[in-house]
Amino acid sequence: MLAIDDELEEAFYLRNDVTYFYDHCTYDTAKKQLEKIIIDFRSSTVAEMSPFANTLTNWKKRSSTAS
Repeated sequence: MLAIDDELEEAFYLRNDVTYFYDHCTYDTAKKQLEKIIIDFRSSTVAEMSPFANTLTNWKKRSSTAS
């Protein structure tokens, strides 16, 4: 089904990256994995993904100042 639409397939895999982050990252691995996700979302060909990269960037900034 995903092969029908390239954008849908890309969005699906990006979503899986975020799900993996929430399910498997630890305090020690979260920063590196979050940076990878931000890069992946920012470089996505799906236009709606870039604003989410901005949200993640803001979240990352807030969490680093809260520590």
